[in-house]
Amino acid sequence: MPNLRELTIAGDAPAWALEVLRRLAGRRLDCVTLTQLGTRAWGDVLAALPADVGGVGLNYGDGGLALIKGLAAHPAWKALRTLRAHKNDAKAKGLKALVKAKKTAAFTELDLGYNGLNSEDFAALAAAPWLDGVRALTVKYNDARVEGGRALLASPRLHALERLDVGANEIGDEGLAALFANPAVTSLAHLECEGNGQPPLVTVEGAARLGAWPGATSLRTLNLAKNKLGDEGLAALLKGEHLAGLRALDVQYNDCTPKLAASLAGVDTPVRPRAVNLSGNALGKAKFGAKPKAPKASRKSLWADARWLSECEWLNLYNTSLDADTFAQIVCAPALAKVRWLDLSSNYGLGSEALRFLIEAPLARGLDALHVLYWRLKPGDGVALASAPFAATMMNLSVSKKDLDEADVAALQRAYGTRLYLG
Repeated sequence: MPNLRELTIAGDAPAWALEVLRRLAGRRLDCVTLTQLGTRAWGDVLAALPADVGGVGLNYGDGGLALIKGLAAHPAWKALRTLRAHKNDAKAKGLKALVKAKKTAAFTELDLGYNGLNSEDFAALAAAPWLDGVRALTVKYNDARVEGGRALLASPRLHALERLDVGANEIGDEGLAALFANPAVTSLAHLECEGNGQPPLVTVEGAARLGAWPGATSLRTLNLAKNKLGDEGLAALLKGEHLAGLRALDVQYNDCTPKLAASLAGVDTPVRPRAVNLSGNALGKAKFGAKPKAPKASRKSLWADARWLSECEWLNLYNTSLDADTFAQIVCAPALAKVRWLDLSSNYGLGSEALRFLIEAPLARGLDALHVLYWRLKPGDGVALASAPFAATMMNLSVSKKDLDEADVAALQRAYGTRLYLG
């Protein structure tokens, strides 16, 4: 095993796995991950854990506080550079044990997501000496609130931070603002501040602050899903002068409306991501249960000059309430010519007529992947897809088989083989 860098042990840690772990002593493993470890197994694993291991993952374990304390007392702790204590229910006592344990090396990667940490715990985390120089920090799905978000994101110890996931912590605009005011953060490339449906959430104000933050020039990926940006907030982001380097944008379920296209039509936005997730935003006017209508090409297209999508190669429009007219505008838009991966699933206002229209649209010819699950199709649509111009080149096609007949399914399987997913 000369090239082994990471090892994962799951479940109750069988004897052979423990023996492998013992034999790896001296190999300087980058990380040993203990996932779904039972309460009876964690002691045996820690006893076999090499003292020179670079990182430890304690994901989804049942050991909880005892496991955290055991690791903090282990010989590997002082020099440990990676800790992924994801969903261990450690809470304040577990964090306190980590802070108190003497440590000579700071973490470069730290994951404390799903651990029930509150605002006071976040303040303690911000002051922990081993946080100094962390590059990747995940604290999602805790209970930071605004106060905890402020305490952590204002910490000068984040001077080397490159990746941050503080999602579902209800920090809102005010908590996130502490990040923008922190002069130490200058190289952040990946930011996740996903909402969880509970206020406070990131709104128009937070989006505008983010777009005006000079530190955003290093951002390449941004996840603000499930917040309350709306059309105005998304437009503010796309117009952000410091976000021109953004390559991936996730704004799913953000209360955007059919007016979004009009607000951005013809606007020369500096932000032009290559991957965009708009799923869950009601971009069309289709109503659930309404009969699908046949789309028609329109001369007055609000999507035709969507310049912010002109570099987009990966586009997710899952569950976006697309009606026939909006759908036609999108798939005929010259601005979307570079799209190669397209998800149109769960748009219940689209059916057989929309599928036939899509097959003939210029956009479809260049697609590498197409997902049209949960459309209301008809017998014969599978055969049409099997003979589509893109059938020979498409790498992945997902389609619902509910309304197709046996001839459709057989034709699709012959044409696409392992490239086909039938839902």
